[in-house]
Amino acid sequence: MGLGTLNISKQALINNLKKLQRFSSAKTGAVVKANAYGLGTYEIVKILARNGVDTFFVAMVKEAEAI
Repeated sequence: MGLGTLNISKQALINNLKKLQRFSSAKTGAVVKANAYGLGTYEIVKILARNGVDTFFVAMVKEAEAI
């Protein structure tokens, strides 16, 4: 079996976040455990924080310390 590759569009992430935010005036939080599900916690947190997310959820203290 060959190895697969996952490509994540940062712009699609931002677009999806903005769409979600238009549906509600509630604050938006993000789960970034397990290295943001393999996407790179620090990079994903930066993108989300720049776009209005100020609450992040993790599974372990080490993950919180990393961000």
